[in-house]
Amino acid sequence: MHKRNSLEKCWLTEREVAEITGLSISTLQKQRLFCRGIPYSKVGKSVRYAYDDVMAFMWAARIDPAGNQTSSAPATRRC
Repeated sequence: MHKRNSLEKCWLTEREVAEITGLSISTLQKQRLFCRGIPYSKVGKSVRYAYDDVMAFMWAARIDPAGNQTSSAPATRRC
């Protein structure tokens, strides 16, 4: 990622989200088409994801094999 000012860091491109999540760009596009996945904003043809929404998505997908929960993270599901 290139350097950005603090306001721009709030919004990520689909390429940046793909790098963070490990999902392909085409998967992100399909999720948008079927109203699934990470919430996003669209202005014209530009799609942007809020950083906080991406992190919430990743925390929601977190699996803790030991079933441990920490107070700073959302509840996790157990394997």
